[in-house]
Amino acid sequence: MGARHRQRKADQAPFATEARELRKAHHRAQRHAVHQTLHEAAVDELDDVVLPEPKATRGRIDPAERDIAPTGGRTFKPWKQPFWKRRANDRRAKELAYRQLVAEDGL
Repeated sequence: MGARHRQRKADQAPFATEARELRKAHHRAQRHAVHQTLHEAAVDELDDVVLPEPKATRGRIDPAERDIAPTGGRTFKPWKQPFWKRRANDRRAKELAYRQLVAEDGL
């Protein structure tokens, strides 16, 4: 199992692997800092402890932190698309063919 993951990792571009390793190291350091802060704090002063804030390591931003509110934009509705209607018609045709087959066989 581990060899499979190592192989997949070897197939990735070097810059993708570097970014992944940096993210992993950053998250581990952050977990370590939180654990160390909690360990050093006395039990009675846990309410006063200020833990380090997580820092985004990817391009994603929380919606609450954005400057501009997201616009409505277009949303993809698959049931409005022609392929979805063809899909429904194909299923209906298969069901009809099955019912005719069952009726002919008398099952």
